[in-house]
Amino acid sequence: MLSMQEALERAIEAERQGAAFYRMVAKMTDDLEAQAFLMEMAGEEEQHADTLLAMARGERAKTIDWSRILTLHAGDAQEPDQERGEETMDLREAVEIALESEKHAAYTYACMGSETEGEVQELFTHLALTEQHHAEMLEGLLQRMEASSSPEASP
Repeated sequence: MLSMQEALERAIEAERQGAAFYRMVAKMTDDLEAQAFLMEMAGEEEQHADTLLAMARGERAKTIDWSRILTLHAGDAQEPDQERGEETMDLREAVEIALESEKHAAYTYACMGSETEGEVQELFTHLALTEQHHAEMLEGLLQRMEASSSPEASP
């Protein structure tokens, strides 16, 4: 069983990894609009990590069964293949992985919010909504990429 402190530490690490992933993907594209978007996403993930870190420093560890929540739908989230280098992952694939990660984070934070109360609940609920918004923005980016690569988009 994870304590609240351990759950926060895992969430902090997940947010930091998300930020690093967005920065890596931004370097993979020459599309300036996509680069700016991905760097903005990296910044937001870092802000989430900082907010969670502040809470972890001031939050007393409560014993809640976070392990069940943190592993729910884990099979749905795609993980980057560590064997491959970043050169072998195209931008579309990277955005699809990010989309699944954001959906998973939104679900996880929503579960955490439903199991807590007060300020902690408000934070997790806000994070769930923010991650869902990130997923919607990534879906928009995928649609834009699809539109620009379709035969109708070419003159």
